[in-house]
Amino acid sequence: MREPVKVIRDILKSELGLTDKRIMLTNSKIDIDPGPGIFIALSYLHSKAFASNNYATPTPAGMQETQEVAMVHHIQVDIMSADESARMQKEQVIQALQSIFAQQAMDANLMNINKLPTEIIDTSSLEETKIMNRYTMNFSLFALHSLNKPLAGGYYDKFPVTVQDDTDTHVESFEAEATPSF
Repeated sequence: MREPVKVIRDILKSELGLTDKRIMLTNSKIDIDPGPGIFIALSYLHSKAFASNNYATPTPAGMQETQEVAMVHHIQVDIMSADESARMQKEQVIQALQSIFAQQAMDANLMNINKLPTEIIDTSSLEETKIMNRYTMNFSLFALHSLNKPLAGGYYDKFPVTVQDDTDTHVESFEAEATPSF
């Protein structure tokens, strides 16, 4: 699974036709294109885990451990421009995140984004000698983070496994390996 904010970046980049110089993740070293048109900045506001799971699965190579955590990420999208582009295109961010392309990208990465932002706030401000049109919106994104790794042998591999089958007339007993090999 990819990092959620990078999936959002790729969706907005594709759907809004942006270049790498027009969309950035916060704390990234990037030169902002000063020309007309929109520029988008993405950042994590905060995240919260709401479920966690850990289980083992047999594979041909041995046991595999799967560690999962379900998270909700609150992501801020800032759309800005030196001209009126941000004011005119702010709704396109919502449309882009609900597109078929976005749904496919979210499904492929085990994510789901809320259909609407919490609100769209006009955060325009004076930048040097002119007003920078800027609109801020926050989205909640649900993601399943999963990690698979071989289950290392350890303490429990030292004990034999005994299975007994008690039928009507006889008892069968055999000893099996502690770690199944397929």
